[in-house]
Amino acid sequence: MKKRNVNANSIKLYNKLEEDAQYEDTRYYGVFLYGDKKQGQRRVKIDPKRYQKKAMKLKSAQLEIINSRKGHYFYPAKEQYLDYNCNIFLNEIDGIKSDWAKLMQ
Repeated sequence: MKKRNVNANSIKLYNKLEEDAQYEDTRYYGVFLYGDKKQGQRRVKIDPKRYQKKAMKLKSAQLEIINSRKGHYFYPAKEQYLDYNCNIFLNEIDGIKSDWAKLMQ
């Protein structure tokens, strides 16, 4: 029963994101960020079916690893948000955008 509720909530969320055309929101692609951003304690959980449907086709080796999950979501091996170099890069880009916006005001 619990799994049905999670899926129903996910479907409502995905429908809302599609209606509002919020493609920049990572949840549209099935990638959910949670945890405390200020302390660098953010984690990622992925809805593989949604990710596969909206983002890209995963390779068979990747699907094999993802399908070994025990729950609805896949949790990557690296636990912390800042363990991934791309997230460090994105944080720097966000900082630059913020600085630029302040200069333009």
